[in-house]
Amino acid sequence: MKRGLIIGGGIVVVLIVAVVAAVFLALGSLDKPIQEAVETYGTEITQAEVKLNEVEIDLAAGAGVGWRAAERKELWAGAHRLS
Repeated sequence: MKRGLIIGGGIVVVLIVAVVAAVFLALGSLDKPIQEAVETYGTEITQAEVKLNEVEIDLAAGAGVGWRAAERKELWAGAHRLS
């Protein structure tokens, strides 16, 4: 009985440490995947190149803290008209 409690307690501690580590890694690594998604899907949807120099996400605040778009060298490569 005592041995079972010790093993069960050890498993609980290991699971808690694993969850804390996963959350820590996820919070620290969201910036790059979000930047890549915005650039990929933004370019695809708008049919224009979308580039961000950096993205800063703060999940604790519940918002993106900041982002900077890359400088635009050309406003329109060509005019498109909807018919």
